[in-house]
Amino acid sequence: MAEKITTLQNLKKISPDEFEFKIRLTLDFKELKAIYYDYFNEIFNNKKTELLKTILKILNSKVYYLDKLIWLEAESSSIVKKHLTNLLASNKANSKNYLLYMLSKTRPDTQKHKNIQLYLRIYT
Repeated sequence: MAEKITTLQNLKKISPDEFEFKIRLTLDFKELKAIYYDYFNEIFNNKKTELLKTILKILNSKVYYLDKLIWLEAESSSIVKKHLTNLLASNKANSKNYLLYMLSKTRPDTQKHKNIQLYLRIYT
């Protein structure tokens, strides 16, 4: 309420020429927005789609290399290597095999099982 009173007081201080200018400016803005908004929106959405595809490719490659690096580091650790040898049937230690192993150890009716299935869909 205080903001409205302040705004009304400020409007009283504005000269009639300034008030008229602000009204004209507001109307011009609304007219330009009506004319150019659809045009801008079309260009922006096209560029946005292209940029999102490019960003997704970059992020996917970065995540792939991060996953590789994590597993390379894990395989160099004797403790992790011993643990993985006991857990994983295949000799390849990677996220997909680990998730498959974890999926086999969870009950199908649990949220954890559903989450692991969701994560595995990324790899297929």
